[in-house]
Amino acid sequence: MARNNFFAFKQFSVNQASCGMKVTTDACIFGAWAPVEHARRILDIGTGTGLLALMAAQRSMGSIDAVEMDASSASAAEVNFINSPWPDRLRMFHARVQEFYPIAAPYDVILCNPPFYLSGTRSPGSGRANSRHADSLSHEELLDVIDRLLAPKGTVCVLLPEEIALTFTRRAQSRNLQESERLYVHSAPRRPPHCRAVVYSRTASVPPVEKTLFILTGSGTYTSETQTLLRPFYLHI
Repeated sequence: MARNNFFAFKQFSVNQASCGMKVTTDACIFGAWAPVEHARRILDIGTGTGLLALMAAQRSMGSIDAVEMDASSASAAEVNFINSPWPDRLRMFHARVQEFYPIAAPYDVILCNPPFYLSGTRSPGSGRANSRHADSLSHEELLDVIDRLLAPKGTVCVLLPEEIALTFTRRAQSRNLQESERLYVHSAPRRPPHCRAVVYSRTASVPPVEKTLFILTGSGTYTSETQTLLRPFYLHI
């Protein structure tokens, strides 16, 4: 198997050969940062490889449901779940999340690294294209799903490109979802943030807690803050 088709972490591995979007540093940082530790029920929307669900399983004792519309990605994520230390707490659903109606109670935490872009040139291959664009799941549809599935005191953790974060937040606020935490992610010092991780809730206080993370130092190594986040997961930290 090609090297980039398999990503080994300390407690689990991700086979990503058939997935549209591969494991990224931004997603790993998001999965390590999102406040999931005390959640009993967690939902990962658009799970892809299953990365965020697997990280949530490592960081909590909760039951995690993952939804993915792409058949190849859903199949890969299910195998990754089965081969993990937590197959009894991870459930895979191959479905459009707009049509996902779980029998169990609402979710304490919803995780989502949603379709990024509202327009623009698509990359070759429908899997990667659907993972990066919002045609298959618009932000309004995503917020409809969140409103339907989130527990009254639950939280939503979303990873957003910086250029659309403000627009998404305004739409969330129209659904009575307020920011409680915000993490600006910079690739390196003196570079603007390229994405932000945001926690929304229906009971959030204003203003939100704001933090900044630089992934790399000026010399190209991981900063101490990045190392602290990724140490429980990355093999060589």
